[in-house]
Amino acid sequence: MVIEKLSLITAAYLEQQARFKKLYPPDDVRPWTFQKIAQILAYYRLSLCYSFGILSRSDNVSKILEPEKAVLIHPERAGLILKEYEQYITFSFFHVLFSSFESSMRSIVAKVPLPKGKGKLHRDTAKFSDIYNGLIDYTGVNGQYRNLFELLLMVRNCIHNRSIYSSEKGSKSVTYKGVTYDFIQGKPIEFASVELIFDWLLDLMAFFAEVFDSPCMMRETHIQDNVL
Repeated sequence: MVIEKLSLITAAYLEQQARFKKLYPPDDVRPWTFQKIAQILAYYRLSLCYSFGILSRSDNVSKILEPEKAVLIHPERAGLILKEYEQYITFSFFHVLFSSFESSMRSIVAKVPLPKGKGKLHRDTAKFSDIYNGLIDYTGVNGQYRNLFELLLMVRNCIHNRSIYSSEKGSKSVTYKGVTYDFIQGKPIEFASVELIFDWLLDLMAFFAEVFDSPCMMRETHIQDNVL
């Protein structure tokens, strides 16, 4: 089921990539945003297929982890190793994914003058909340995306601490699309399943499509992606 959902999401991103590729230069951030994420999804799918297939056999885990020893890792221990490995690649996938769409958004802000107020402009080096809020304000897309990015940012920060939420400001709740997500100080975020992240990925795709289709962004003939 996870592999099938990954394939569908990858195909959806590639459709958007093809659409914007017809409109802008090859190094433009608009087609590249979708292509980068599609590539990350493909690599994640490959890693999962590897773990579900080759690593599901304890003798293969033994050969990979202890090739010089004629010792077979016990199936129970092999199962725990596999579970930790899958968590590792999922954490890695989320980090690379976040870095990818953040870099795209910063590339946009580096080229497109986003008013900040009092005659000042947003800078591409600003904190991420300023970046996504600035883009939402400038393009006029649905304000619900503010909470989507707040969720993505907070989940990324929790992953740094093995899913445990820790903040100087204490516990916090974020409501997105009618669902409230609780971040409890010192507790793991158990709601952040792979399936939920996939749903957010579809919302993220919709966000970028709406931003790129907005009149103010369509006026920009070329926005180079700084991280191809």
